[in-house]
Parts: sequence; C-alpha cells; structure tokens
Amino acid sequence: MQGFRRPQQSWIADLHCKYFSSQASIKMPEFLELLSRYGERHRQEMGRQFLHATAKSSGRLGVAELKMLLRYGDISPLPGMVRELVDELTGSSAGLASLSFEQFLRAHDLFHDRMGFCRAELDQLQFVFTRFGGDQAGLDASGVSQALAWLGFPVDSKVAEALVAEHAEAEAPGRVSDGRYLELMRKYHQHEVERIKTGLANRDADFSGTINCVALPELLVELGYVMATPRVVREAFNALTRSQGRRRSGSECIAPGDRQLLNEDVYLLVNHIRQMDGFLQADLEEIQAAFVKEVGTQFLPKLDLIACEAALRWLGYPVSLWQLQQPFEDLDLSCSGTLDAMEFRKLVAHVRTTEARVLYCEIIAAAESVVAMSQSLFRPPECLASWGSLDEAQLRAAFLSLGYHLDKEDGDVAEAGSRGLALWEAVEFLRDCRLRSRDVLRASNGFGQAEVRRMRQNFRRHDSKGTGVVSRRRLANSIVEAWPDSRTSRIANAEAAAIREEADEDHDQEINFPGFLRMMRMWRSRVSRRRLQREQEAVQATEFSSAEVKEFRLIYNKFDVDYSRSVRLKELEKMLAGILPGRATAGANTEEQLKRLFVKVDLDRDHAIDFGEFLFAMRRLLQAEDKDGSPSP
Repeated sequence: MQGFRRPQQSWIADLHCKYFSSQASIKMPEFLELLSRYGERHRQEMGRQFLHATAKSSGRLGVAELKMLLRYGDISPLPGMVRELVDELTGSSAGLASLSFEQFLRAHDLFHDRMGFCRAELDQLQFVFTRFGGDQAGLDASGVSQALAWLGFPVDSKVAEALVAEHAEAEAPGRVSDGRYLELMRKYHQHEVERIKTGLANRDADFSGTINCVALPELLVELGYVMATPRVVREAFNALTRSQGRRRSGSECIAPGDRQLLNEDVYLLVNHIRQMDGFLQADLEEIQAAFVKEVGTQFLPKLDLIACEAALRWLGYPVSLWQLQQPFEDLDLSCSGTLDAMEFRKLVAHVRTTEARVLYCEIIAAAESVVAMSQSLFRPPECLASWGSLDEAQLRAAFLSLGYHLDKEDGDVAEAGSRGLALWEAVEFLRDCRLRSRDVLRASNGFGQAEVRRMRQNFRRHDSKGTGVVSRRRLANSIVEAWPDSRTSRIANAEAAAIREEADEDHDQEINFPGFLRMMRMWRSRVSRRRLQREQEAVQATEFSSAEVKEFRLIYNKFDVDYSRSVRLKELEKMLAGILPGRATAGANTEEQLKRLFVKVDLDRDHAIDFGEFLFAMRRLLQAEDKDGSPSP
C-alpha cells in the first residue's frame, strides 16, 4: 500500500468488512477513504506501542526502548544503527537523547527506507554502487566482490555469487539493480554479524557471551581481517570508547585487556577497523602526506602508476612498478591512468594486506606441521595461527619474498628467530623493517640497499680517483651502458642530456653520488613510462579484453618472478605449455618454431620479451589456431 512499508492484510480485511462489505469492488473515493482509515489504525497501533515502551520514561523513547520496539516489529537493526539514528533525528551525540512520538514514527520509516543503514552508511553504499556498476545494468558477481573489497570486507567470491543469484532481477539475470542492491548489502552485513556471533560462541568457554579484547585479534584474523593486529584493535577500541561518550565505562578510556566485549561491541569495532582500512590513525596521516608530496612533484591532482610506486617506496614498501600494475588498474575504474587520494589509500591497503597474508600463510604452514606431529596428544586450536611461529630461516625467506633484505649480521633477526615469532610478533617485526626500509628509500631516491650497493660500484668505476664526484661527460658513458638507445636516437640522447643537467643541481658540471642516484631514478622513470606506453599499444593492437589481459598478466608474472619484465626463450616455452597444453603447444614447443615466434615478437631485439611482446605472441598463437588448428607461428 502507498506509504506503508509492511501493510497488514488482516487490517485491510477488517476495514473492508466494516465499511465496504456491501461492495464487490471499490472506486477511487472509497479507496482513498480506506487508505485514510488504514493510516489512522496504523498510527493508533504505533502510539500504543510507544506508550507501552515509554510508560516509565515520561513519554520519551530512548535507544534501548527503540531497539525493543523495532525487534517487536520484526526489524533487526544492525549493531550501532539505533544509536546513529537517534543522534541524526535529535541532533545530539553518543545516542544520549530520546525520541518524541513523531520522531519515533520518522525513525520507523527511515529504518525501512534505508534497509537498516544509517545515513553515512547509505551514502557510502550508494557511492560504491555508482563506482562499480552505475554505468551498467547493475552489479554482477565480480562487481559485488569489488564493492565489498572496497568497503573492507574479506571477500568470499562464492558468497558474492550466491547473493547476486538471489537478488538479481528476472529481466537481468546475473546482475543486481539499484533497487535490490541495498537488500543484498543488508544481507551481507547480517551475514558478517552471524559470522562474528559464531566465532565468538566458539571461544565462549565460560558461556558469558563476551570476548576479551586481548583475544579479539585471533578471532578477527580467522574471520579474514588479517590487518586487525593487537595495536589496531587497541586503537579502534579507544576510538569507539571516546565516540560513545564512555557511557559504559563511566570513566576515562580503560585498557582494552580489562574489557569484555559483547557481540555488538565486536561488530562496531570491526566496522571501525574497516572504515580505517586496517590502518592506525598515524598510518593514514603518513599515507596522506605521501600522496600530497607526490601530487606536488607531479603537478597533478592525482597520481599515475609511476608516482604511486614512488609514494609507496617513500612510505617504506619495497614494491616494484609491475607488482602494483594490476591492483592499480583494478582501482582505476575510470581508466584515467591515475588514482585519487582515497584510491591511493586503498592501493596501500592492498600492499599491506598482501604482506600480512604472506606472513599468515607462513605461520599457518608452520602450525600445520606442529599439529601434524602432535595430533595424538593435543586437540588442535580453533585458530591454527595461534600455534605457528617462524624461526630465523623462515623469517628471512618470508621477508625476502616481500622485498625486505635482512642483513646477515642483524642481531635483532637472529634473536627474533631464535625464540620464534608468532603471527602478531612477525607483523610488528615487519612494521619495524618497513620503517628502517623507509629511511633507506627516502635517503636514496627510492632505491633499496642492494640497488644502492650496485650503483655505488658503478659510480666508483667512473670515479677512479675517489674524489666523490664524476664529471657529467664521463657519466654519459654510464647512461649509454644502461640506456643504449641514447647513442642512436636523437630524442633519447636529448632526454639523457636533460636528465644529466637536472641531476647536476649546482650546475658545476660534476655529479656526486646522491646526484647520480637522482639521475638513475629519472632514467628508470623514463624507461618505465616507455614500457608502459608500449604495453598499452600492445593491448590495443592485440584487442584482448581487460579480463584476458589480467589473466595473461597473472601468468606472465608467475614466470617473471623478479619483475624485470624480461622473459627468456626457455621461460616462454614453460608459459605456453601452461596456457595451451596439448593444442597450441603441440607444434609451437618444437625448438625451431618457438625460436621463430620469439624473434618475431621481440620487437626491441633485447633477446627477451616484455609483457607487451608476450601479448603479441599470444595473439599470433591464437590466430594461427583459429585459422587451421595449427599454432605454428
């Protein structure tokens, strides 16, 4: 019925029987009268409920009473939602105000209109829908997964697919329209509430219905929130305590270890961690500073991929351009080739979460071996991460895979490895390593320790007298070695000269080692931009879809483990065997045919193929296969 969210069929029947029983059908005037009488009855019933709930509170409805009335009306508000709505309707803070009858009616309507979300959540959800599906006929399962990831949820693709199947419109199967999107999100939020309830119940040994703050990180990492470290949980707890006016504690912020949390408290805490993308407040301030710094350098309101790499290395993450390329493109939905401040923050969150997951997997592997040896004696814990630890060799291997080089003489590493680092200890040790890495990267124009050592050796070759400076003319030979086309290309030669000029800040025709590092960073950025341009040209020329390019990039990166963008002939052979087993590789894997293919796609004649050239190889193979079933290049 118009204006009524859940019309009661029994009321309609009663009104029809009482006032219109003599009529088989009713016309517009009678219908309007029916609506009016239904509205009166609805208001009377709401008034009766309101008076009953406020009998002891002088006709005002508080948060607790509103929760009770909503549940009585078969509405299950998400944790924290009632307090947010009371604040919105009264203009107060911390849910301390109470509602009049008219405000109660408005609250009831808003719960239905917004599917149980508060105003801020609704705005965020609508922004996410527009971002990931507004220019299409709704969101498909992939779009829902991307939307959930943006909101900070640990995404389960099977759950996303099931939700889309349940909420898709009949005329657009596989897609969720704007009209049903909020229903889907409401159900997913409720799914998270139930997961938290179940996880809490599994740890509720004393049947108190609570969990201690100290034990909370273990629960959250099992639920997929790998960035919910004890430090993050502690800060989130104190932030929520302050925002709620410390109603429950009645004092200053108490130590989280002294606090038992209910299911609703845990949900609110997780919600806060998601809104912060798993970062501390100090982390977010540093991320914003990195973005502003690079924006000032680039003179643009957004950051391109190369600027994002520079900003991340300024933050201490030893990532390469090519490691960032796919997550960068996933976030760049506008295909502008740039990210804004929030998108850059999500990129940093992706890098940090990837690091944490690597450590988590290493810890789990260590825990599984312990459980396997102890199964006959002990019952495995709910969370295997609580049993695992990393020794020195495992610690060095895990950190090296993430790009952190731990010195062999580092006593801290040896001491940490000797006692074994549990999950959160390993995460905190990684944080300390990143801060040390940050200092090195900032002092050396984004180059790591190993790169600086190699460049210092190169610099000394040209500084034969050990003066600490090299003439720009002598450095020209160094650039030619690393940049061969500067000898043959007039444009490249002019660019090389401009780079040498810019690196020589005092214009004395000599460059010291810091200036040499600046010069090499500018050279590397120039080479990277050229490679990215060639790659984009290859994507356009081969006409692969974005999904196909993403799949091919995953395969290419599996073999290009050092992200050098140089795959040799033998590596190409292994790639093709995995991509086109038994069909395309049946002929192409012969040595002569593969060599011919390699030579044809190696456009820059450097005896290796980059990703763009790999796409050309794949297009040639697929075209040959489509033509006559023979993949011979």
